[in-house]
Amino acid sequence: MLSGSIGMKFFSPFSTRSQDGETPRTQEELHNIRVLTGTIGLALLLPLLYWGVSAGLNALTSLRSKEKPATDSTSLPSPTISLTWFGQITEAKSGEIVVHDVVSPNGTSKKAIITPDTAVTILTFDGDRNPREKHIDPSVLKSGMRVDIVSTEDISHTDSFHALQIRVLP
Repeated sequence: MLSGSIGMKFFSPFSTRSQDGETPRTQEELHNIRVLTGTIGLALLLPLLYWGVSAGLNALTSLRSKEKPATDSTSLPSPTISLTWFGQITEAKSGEIVVHDVVSPNGTSKKAIITPDTAVTILTFDGDRNPREKHIDPSVLKSGMRVDIVSTEDISHTDSFHALQIRVLP
């Protein structure tokens, strides 16, 4: 028997004898030990196989990529960057609006060109103060409205840009 005494005998789960060392194990006990040992071994082996195969595939992929000739850097696609312009509409015409920047100290104005692909929305809040956006017709835009305009163009050094989205703010 297992006990906390110093004279305790070593117990091996792989032994054909029971804990007391006298009675032989039954076939069912031996079978259960083999199944448990196999399951534990497989559970330890599968992650090693997975990581080994993954590492091998990664190494193979990196070797193949080294064999490819270097590509011209101009052929790489540029990431899409969204830039925003916030301000108040000072002039609204068909197909364009002029927006005065009310945030920056110099207070410049820029023209946003509205295309058929421009999404024009108005931001509202429901009774629980959850924000909602509703699509509106660009003809609704008028002087005095505060807007947030999103563009994929660099708008820092230009007076006009194409608007990807125009959001009218409350």
